Amino acid sequence: MSVTRSALSTRQERELQSMAILREILLGAHCSDVAQRHGMTRTAVERRAKTVATRLLQTVGVPGLRAEEAGSVRRLRHHQDALLQALLQYQPAAAPRSRRGRALSREEIERGAIRVKGRSQRRWHDLALYYLTFATGLRPLEIARLRVSDYLMPDGSERRQSQLLAEAALFGRARPLHFASAPLNDALAAYLRERVARGHGTGSSPAYRALDPDSPLFLTACGAAYPVHCTAAPDGTMRLECRSLREALRRIFQRVDIPGLGTRTARRTVMTLLHARGAETAEISEVLGIRDTRTVRHLMRARRAPLHELMERVL
Repeated sequence: MSVTRSALSTRQERELQSMAILREILLGAHCSDVAQRHGMTRTAVERRAKTVATRLLQTVGVPGLRAEEAGSVRRLRHHQDALLQALLQYQPAAAPRSRRGRALSREEIERGAIRVKGRSQRRWHDLALYYLTFATGLRPLEIARLRVSDYLMPDGSERRQSQLLAEAALFGRARPLHFASAPLNDALAAYLRERVARGHGTGSSPAYRALDPDSPLFLTACGAAYPVHCTAAPDGTMRLECRSLREALRRIFQRVDIPGLGTRTARRTVMTLLHARGAETAEISEVLGIRDTRTVRHLMRARRAPLHELMERVL
């Protein structure tokens, strides 16, 4: 898809402003002062600085800076010289924003989980949601439609090999659903125990760990189902979405402090990890509910890591 000159110009202006913000912060300016000068909130300023730092890491390369450190202003300042040098080499017009995002490493996922657990008011609910996106690649609407019986057997054991029912899948096609992640199962176990203790979605028997098998797997803080609404798409068609669960996930990802992190990143991560373990394109498409295998092949064409990072992993 072509980009108009005005759109490119606007993007360049935003990039240049973000670069100026990062430069000011690296040189010791307080984020609140930078925000005031640019007419922005402190949160927006920090987010813009982290986003540019991540882009520098992925395109130019910043010796010594690890991907997880780009999510902390304090750590960015520790790499002041390398980042300032990278800013001199960065060309905004040559690095348009990618819609594909990047995949996280297992180490990044685990570090993110620690932050979610330590920063969330609904610790186990949020941690289970976080792990679920990286373990299954499910979309917010699909997660909202999951039922307790999709995850648990009547005797209370996990369904390691389950199925996302057609009525729950975004495009109306059933597909395999695997609960093979130990961290996910541990977080879900804690969350479901918490639900039982609060009487949220409980059943009338000890089966399904004393939960109602038809109850949604994830509930709001007050014990209600996440509501699904029908909205009009830009092309005039009607579509279903779950804004409240999507917003809950947005807040969870925000706590991880990795710029641009979202469900799209989680799906890309699942795709990349499956590919690395030898999964075929058709298998990845089936697990993620992607109808066209060419889409998977296209998304797998990721920009490789900078040479200095590749050399670090040789031995």
